Amino acid sequence: MKYDDEHLLLYLNGKLDSDQQKCIQEEIARDIDLANEVSLMRAIKQGWQRDEKMPSAELGLARLKRDIAQTTPPSDSLSQRQPIKRFWKPLALAACLVVTLQTSVVIFQSTTNSQWSLLSGTPGATQSHLQIVPEPNITLVELEALLRPFGAEIIAGPGALGIYMLQLPQDSDIDSVKQQLSESDLIEEVNRP
Repeated sequence: MKYDDEHLLLYLNGKLDSDQQKCIQEEIARDIDLANEVSLMRAIKQGWQRDEKMPSAELGLARLKRDIAQTTPPSDSLSQRQPIKRFWKPLALAACLVVTLQTSVVIFQSTTNSQWSLLSGTPGATQSHLQIVPEPNITLVELEALLRPFGAEIIAGPGALGIYMLQLPQDSDIDSVKQQLSESDLIEEVNRP
């Protein structure tokens, strides 16, 4: 028979009736794993009982204060200390100077023929965007079917709040599309970003 921790603790504390105590003792005699588990639980219980007999924290604090008072050097010995050499200060100053010089060289070396461009498109192009929050039970197929007549594409989403970002064709009337989507039963909310 398998005994759980609760029964074993009751056994160790002598809280079981004599028949149950006898059954567990017989099982311990037959099962070495159970015997090892009971001996481990007994050792833990004895450790807890030892911890309860430890002196209180106030007694330890009083001893600590007494020991500190006994080991505090007299004030005369503080004035006799040797000054600490601060050899690291010039090294730190030199390292800061090197970093400053390197940074200034990197900043002032700019290339005149850089070919920087925005990854999100050219700044002159105007894109029409809308943010929508569809009903929670809508499928992606249903959402795409709803957006298809407007030529809208999902470019991001759903976010953590269920928001989708839509891109509309450049020639579309964004206010009209917003109005029509907000009237749909499948869309909870429509906004311009």
